[in-house]
Amino acid sequence: MDIPREIRQVLEEQKFGVLCTQSQGRPYASLVTFASTHDLYSLLIATSPATRKFANLAARPRAALLVDNRANTPEDLQQAIALTATGATREVHARERAALAEGDAARHPELAEFVEQDGTALICLEVEWYFVANGLSRGYALRMR
Repeated sequence: MDIPREIRQVLEEQKFGVLCTQSQGRPYASLVTFASTHDLYSLLIATSPATRKFANLAARPRAALLVDNRANTPEDLQQAIALTATGATREVHARERAALAEGDAARHPELAEFVEQDGTALICLEVEWYFVANGLSRGYALRMR
């Protein structure tokens, strides 16, 4: 099984994920759009700095992003793939932002104006691990860093 190919396929097919952060010992989950770099080392999330997720990441810059390809059918029990990417986050600035934001805007053209606004923060999740659950009984882990 080609785990990186399977991960790349899910990340390319899905536009939404659930970002998991925490603050003051409490977990918090946010539905987000994301983009991934082709090498799978980074996941990008555009957000307003006025959000709870941004404040949580500023205080505790570790996070997880859950992405899955379920269709809400009985077949999901055997066929759905869910992956969790974990790692440290950081806000992207200056030159790096222009290159990465372009990829994010291309993936989500409906959000291009939001991504390009001066007040929008671009968060990079630097993936350390991918944990992949394929159906009910198969699981894999891929260390990235």
